Amino acid sequence: MMVKVGGNWKYLWNVIDEGTRFQLASVISEERKIEDARKVFQSAKQVSSKKPKYVVTDGLKSYEKAVRKEFQTRSGNTKQIKGVGIRPKVNNNVIERLHGTLREGILFREG
Repeated sequence: MMVKVGGNWKYLWNVIDEGTRFQLASVISEERKIEDARKVFQSAKQVSSKKPKYVVTDGLKSYEKAVRKEFQTRSGNTKQIKGVGIRPKVNNNVIERLHGTLREGILFREG
């Protein structure tokens, strides 16, 4: 999600636990590189006590390497389910709902 901070557009990265709907991490960055994706995953790992079985993402290439780097272990890797949207069987509706709520709040404050 893009947000305006101090008049400049930035990227807002969010991680939510799908089961609990608990927001695990939120990071703002200038770009959408692997390092930026890794930062938000690292932040989420500090809050969560469990390694995720899977991570649902859109098609951004940066996620692929970041998921591998942050969640690869000897006991098995976290699976990345990528390229999802609102309608597929596996979807990212939870994070899109959060982004919608954030947009509504931002628009309300600016309006």
